[in-house]
Amino acid sequence: MVKDKALTKTDLIKVLKDVGVATKDDVRQIIGEEITQRKLVARGDLKNFATKNDLKSFPTKDDLKSELGKSERRLERRLVVRMNKMGRDLQQSIANLAETTPTRQEFEILKQRVTGRYGLI
Repeated sequence: MVKDKALTKTDLIKVLKDVGVATKDDVRQIIGEEITQRKLVARGDLKNFATKNDLKSFPTKDDLKSELGKSERRLERRLVVRMNKMGRDLQQSIANLAETTPTRQEFEILKQRVTGRYGLI
């Protein structure tokens, strides 16, 4: 009979390794071997992909924040415009229904005609 106990993290990792699922370390090792095999960089230079000059040319955290803020404001404006359009369309649909839908009184009169003429109910 199987013991009913919770599966711990170490048990789960062991089971995943037995099944053949790659871990983070396995992926790191495979990628490192692939980079070295293709002679993209020397084995010791894996951490030096970007030079200091390259890092200086990258956008700063503040640049990224401001760009995200701009994008967010643009998306918000587009969303407001689209929602306003949908609201106008909904109001137009309601107005169209109001023109063609009978009032409660008209409905009751029509109902009485139908029940009286065809002997329903």
